[in-house]
Amino acid sequence: AASPATVPPQGLKPAAKPALPPPSLPSPQPQTMQPAGTPPSLAAGAKSAELPLLLAKLPEGPEPAFNALAHLWNAPAATSKGKRKSVEQLARQSGLALAPFNGNIGALQRLNTPAILELKVPGSGTRYIAVTGIAKDRVATVPALPGKAALSRKELERQWSGRGYLLWKNHQNIPVDLSPGSADVAAIRLQILLTGAGFFSGEPSGLFDDATRKALADYQKARGLKADGRPGAQTLLLLYRDGGRFPTPQLGAGSSGGKHR
Repeated sequence: AASPATVPPQGLKPAAKPALPPPSLPSPQPQTMQPAGTPPSLAAGAKSAELPLLLAKLPEGPEPAFNALAHLWNAPAATSKGKRKSVEQLARQSGLALAPFNGNIGALQRLNTPAILELKVPGSGTRYIAVTGIAKDRVATVPALPGKAALSRKELERQWSGRGYLLWKNHQNIPVDLSPGSADVAAIRLQILLTGAGFFSGEPSGLFDDATRKALADYQKARGLKADGRPGAQTLLLLYRDGGRFPTPQLGAGSSGGKHR
């Protein structure tokens, strides 16, 4: 006969079954870190630190930059003959006039004229570069920096204090200090240039009168110059181009620049 089922004594509960161990999980594997790229801020800082080192490799004197612009003006190259010369001395040697310039890249672009820039390089002194072309954010310079065909506007403005030089030719020998009230052939030439630029409608009289001064001030204002009604160097440089159609180098849209009008 079958054995009767074992019944636990009254008041006692059957023993609980032993708990099953939790399922084993694979041990976490150490994550492999992929090398991260250089953060943009550090990359920009590296480039910023690199530029002064490249500028320091340029010649110390202004001769290469000057001769790049003298070539655009079809003027003879200047030579220092082993003795460093200033921009003023090189200009006299090549028969070119010189106009000091103070401003920024935007002002230079509005003038649309190649220029020599004076750069202060920490630990290396002064260096000179010629700006021959501006295309959007790129600025073509001579001499070129090692390994760089052009500089960005930000790179250049970071190193440039705003001091520079414009080369030009005083084709008709109009004095830059010609005063209102003057009556001579220079005043006639000035009036003819203003007529050609579309700012003087009177008959050329040879008298630097109020009408001539107003026409000159209007021209200066339209070109972003100081509107003082006096024919300074920058005013004459642009007026020869706009009013007399004399060949004048401009900042070309391409990297080489040097376009004439």
